[in-house]
Amino acid sequence: MNGPLRFAQRLVSLLAVIAFSSVPLGATSLKMMNLADMVGHSERIFSGICQAISSGLDENKMPYTSYSFRVTDSIYGIADQQVVVVKQFGLAEPIQLDNGLTQMTRIEGMPRYVPGQEYILLLTKESSLGFSSPIGLVQGAFLVQGTGTSRTVVNGMGNTNLLIDTSKSIQQRSQESQQNLSQTAPLTLPDEVVRGPVSYDNFTSLVKGLLVGEPLDTAAASRLLGRREEER
Repeated sequence: MNGPLRFAQRLVSLLAVIAFSSVPLGATSLKMMNLADMVGHSERIFSGICQAISSGLDENKMPYTSYSFRVTDSIYGIADQQVVVVKQFGLAEPIQLDNGLTQMTRIEGMPRYVPGQEYILLLTKESSLGFSSPIGLVQGAFLVQGTGTSRTVVNGMGNTNLLIDTSKSIQQRSQESQQNLSQTAPLTLPDEVVRGPVSYDNFTSLVKGLLVGEPLDTAAASRLLGRREEER
């Protein structure tokens, strides 16, 4: 098999990993997914503390960044693993190649993790080349903050995607937003909108419920996840 054909097959395999991410990621081109969508497409879900990072070109000359996590909560699909390694496509930092050129491959919107920080990740299935990524990229990676029962989680969308109606197109949601803005009455957010960090315990409880087939009742979920102004 010649080099170009082999590279094309590797690339097809890689693209399958980010199929739910709708790259490229412009201001409105990210495929929005709610929590039920993300859980339904996840192969592995866990909470873990990032321990180490490695980045470069793998044995197939593909740019990668690998993160190792010490598992703190094995929610789904990882059995009793104590450490999980997540190999994402792209480089953490530019690298110098042997030919003197600089490679800067990175997918916009691909999460990066900081050693010592804890995260909840909802991951795609690993490709044949070992790559995986959070479902919906920044949508499926949640930073854990705080300690004990006061821990909270928040993703790169500020959690605003968790309970959206994904049956509506981006254009429909944009039109509805414009209609709301054009009204003279004060603008109010619908009950199903969640903004900002939410309780770790409530979030993982909702995820585990979805894993056993419980429906996503947006009103009930909003009460579970949402923070009313008077509670802040």
